[in-house]
Amino acid sequence: MSGAVFDDALRRLSRDFRCYAPDFPGHGAVPGRPLTIDGCAQVLEDLLVSQDLAGAVLIGWSMGATVAWHHAARFGTARTAGIVSLDMSPRTVNDDDWQLGLRGQTAASAAAQTAWFRTHWPKAAEMVAAGMFGAQGTSPLMSAAQVEAQILTRDPEAMADMWASLTSADLRADIARLQVPMLVIHGAQSKLYSRDTALWLTRTAPHAQRVEFLRAGHSPHLESPEDFADVLVEFSRAL
Repeated sequence: MSGAVFDDALRRLSRDFRCYAPDFPGHGAVPGRPLTIDGCAQVLEDLLVSQDLAGAVLIGWSMGATVAWHHAARFGTARTAGIVSLDMSPRTVNDDDWQLGLRGQTAASAAAQTAWFRTHWPKAAEMVAAGMFGAQGTSPLMSAAQVEAQILTRDPEAMADMWASLTSADLRADIARLQVPMLVIHGAQSKLYSRDTALWLTRTAPHAQRVEFLRAGHSPHLESPEDFADVLVEFSRAL
């Protein structure tokens, strides 16, 4: 998805805040950056520096949360007042010692899916879209069919490279060292991550709080847009 997936939130929040929704490499209009989580973090750092932003609240949905956490670890938090994560795990791959990643995902299945993205992108787009929402399978702002259509416009090679980078990331230690407040948002109906993942983040980050959206799945900003904006305003004003 591109930064435009946050258009409704920006419309609501821009009454109180200066808002930006950058595209990430492979996900919109950002050429010439590595197709990695680190390349995404560099895009974020470039934005913060070029706009001379301070006291920023970084809002990361899914992979975007990984980018925000990695940005804090690599570049520090001098320009960051807080982080909001939307339905994400610091490590997507599960093993015998970690069961809070993407449901059912192992190192072997992650590698297989990377290859599958390169050769079966239309089917992959359908699968990703099917996991976006909760029980209703849609949202007030975007349907699963619209999600799938946007995903289909992406380059499968780029998406496979990004997927490989995402699934190799392990930011658990970085979460424990995070020195800015974090708001952990998750959907009770998420098909991708469990409530226990959000609870782990809340326990492990030094300054974290949690909000559960009961009628949302993986995409609270699309499924409960008004409540989502209200929660962000409350969190940001308290920083």
